[in-house]
This record gives sequence, C-alpha cells and structure tokens, in this order.
Amino acid sequence: MNQHEDDRAAEQAILERLATLSTMQFDDVDRAIQTYLAVACEVTGTATALIGDLNRTHQYIRAIYPATTGNLAAGSTLAREDTFCQYIDVTAQPLVVDDAELDLRVQRLLERLETPVRAYLGVPIPASTAGLTPTLCTFDPQAHCFTPIHVAALKLLAHQIARWMPLLRAPATDEPPVALTNLSVAELNQIVAHDIRNPLHFLQGTLELLQGDPLLPADHALGSLLPQAYNSVLHIQRLVRDLVDGTALMTGTLSFVRHTIDLSTLISEIVAVASTMLRSTCRIHQEIAPDLPPLISDRDRIWQIVHNLVSNAVRYTEAGTITIRAYPNDHHMLKIEIEDTGPGINPADSVRIWERHTRASTIAQGWGLGLAIVRALVLALGGQVGMTSTLGQGSCFWVTFPFVRPEPALVDYQPWRS
Repeated sequence: MNQHEDDRAAEQAILERLATLSTMQFDDVDRAIQTYLAVACEVTGTATALIGDLNRTHQYIRAIYPATTGNLAAGSTLAREDTFCQYIDVTAQPLVVDDAELDLRVQRLLERLETPVRAYLGVPIPASTAGLTPTLCTFDPQAHCFTPIHVAALKLLAHQIARWMPLLRAPATDEPPVALTNLSVAELNQIVAHDIRNPLHFLQGTLELLQGDPLLPADHALGSLLPQAYNSVLHIQRLVRDLVDGTALMTGTLSFVRHTIDLSTLISEIVAVASTMLRSTCRIHQEIAPDLPPLISDRDRIWQIVHNLVSNAVRYTEAGTITIRAYPNDHHMLKIEIEDTGPGINPADSVRIWERHTRASTIAQGWGLGLAIVRALVLALGGQVGMTSTLGQGSCFWVTFPFVRPEPALVDYQPWRS
C-alpha cells in the first residue's frame, strides 16, 4: 500500500468513527463530553483534548480528557498569554501547530508552559457565551503532521459539543451582561454574525469531509454540486468576516499577532483557493521575486488583505489573466500587486471605492465593506494601499508593508464611527 492509499484509508477510518459517534445517544453531559474529547484524541492522534473558555485575561478549563494532564484539570484556570487558544480568539479560525519548537508564533509560550506541548490543533466552538470564546483543543508532547481531514473532523466535533455547552459548568466572565435593548448596532452585528457562523462551521466541515470521500466523485451530479456548495459557504463566511471586522473597526478593538511570514508560501495558498473559483476563461499567474525577505507582521491579516484583493479580481474578471506580483521596493518596503483584465474602474469612483458600503460595479454582491476593511488593515499594519485602473482594460491594486515593524500602528478609526 503506497502513501496515498494509506492517507485515504486513514481518512476513511475517521469518517467511519465520526459516523458511529453521530448515532450515539447520551443522557449525561459529562459522559457525552468525555466521549467527544476521547474521539477528538483518537481521530487526531493526540494524547490530550480539552474544552476551554477564553476571556480577556484568563482561560477556564471546562472539561479535559484524560481527567488530569500535567497542571491541567477541569475547573483550573490559565493566564491568557500562556495559552495557544489566544490565537484562536484573535483570528476566530483554527490553529494548527505541527511542531511548536519550529513555529515562531508559539515558541515563546514553550518556556512558560508547565504541561509539555509539542503539537497542537484547536478550533473555535460555535456556542454563544457572553464575554467568552469557547475552544476545542487537542495537543501532544510529540510533533505531529495534522492534515485538513483532522481540522475538518475537529470542527464537526466542536459543532456537536456546542449543543452541550449550556449544561457544562461555566466560569464567571469579566464581561458584564448587556440587555438587548441597550445593544448598539455594532454589538448587534457581532451577535448576528456569531449566530450565522455556527451553522457555517458545520456546513464547511461536512462539505470538506464529503469532498474527501473517494466514493463521491463517481456520482457526477453530486461531484459537480459539492464544489459549488463549498464555494457558497466560503462566500457567506467572507461576508460574515467583513461584518465582524467592520464592527471591530467601528469600536477600535481590532487585534494583531506578529508572525514571521513566508510571503511566497502565503500567496501560493491564496492562489490555490482562488483557482477553485476561476471561470474557465480566466487564468491566474504569480510573479514572486526570488529570495524575498520574510515579512514580520500578522499573518492572518496579511492573508486576509491579499485574499480579499485576489477574490475581487476573480469575481470581476470574466476573461483574461489575474497576475499577482511580490517584490521589494525602495525604503525597505515590500510591494504586492494584484492586476486583472476586468472592466476597470471609472476615475470618478477611484476614491469612493475605499469607503464603506461602496461598490464600483454590480457584477459581484456583498456588503461593500471589503476594500474599506483592506485599507484600514493595511494602515494599521504600517503599510500603504492604492489602485490604478483603465476603464475597459483592467485594474491593478497594490499594497506595501515594511519588512520589519515592532508593533502594529495605531490608526484613526473615526471614519468607521460616523
């Protein structure tokens, strides 16, 4: 049996284990949670799994399997800065660490942790908890190679665990309850976006598992519908993220985490995602300068910025080429360009496209927040952003970032509060 067959067999085993779990009935919350955590360890190949709640200062351990691991037990608390989960709270996305000793995001944590953690995989739990971010995490003292099937499986388990969260013992939150009648528009947006995310996490995880099933491609009708359904889920998630980020910009609560970024790898990841949405009449091309120095910035935000601009190019370009360039320019700045052969932008719209709730074309649908968010993020990371366009020929959006910046810049968010 070759490596590909081994991988497919492992994926099939995970699918079968999750299918078996979905048929089980529980009449006791502790038994249900311990079963889910045990399965989380089983399908990811890790030694420990836990459910935690993260607030502004601490993480509270709601449940753990096995019952005690190092200094961790149900009911114990950790300082926020001593947790891997802080990154999930910032990004609202899974955190995958195959080897913590080689991952610059978490290396400093290893010196402070009492429990040995070499490999870590964590996902947000889609459960409404005032002032808290619930997470499902698995970790191991040995390095691992986590695959997309592991992430998808953990997302599905998190969705199942969400049903039991109201019954688990909860910590006191440092966030005071807010009456619905006193909610601002920004707070209401966050609540609505959170509730939309709950079913989306489950749908995305299910579609990822289905697309990995070797038996489905034989069904031509279903095989062609799955990518469309998956892309629709990603589009809705993008709208929700725009809504959440727009709210964060309104309130000035946007957070950043510094990473060492291999920009070539990051752009390749974005191209791989964008390629699944390309029309048959389009192609995407990369021009990355050799020996590009690493960028010190927030990887998730840089990914969001570039992905947003590339996605716009894909949606507005009906035929031709989308070109992504990355190269160093003067003054120790790194420049990224996304050029397309789309309809171009009217010069009269060249300024207002960066404003909230503005779209220069009706070809694509959305909140009209995308470019406004891009601009705010770029400025917050110490960069610059701009655009050149020729009507009927295409557009070129560009961003520049300093190679090294000690801290994210403080920017004026007043335009978002108007």
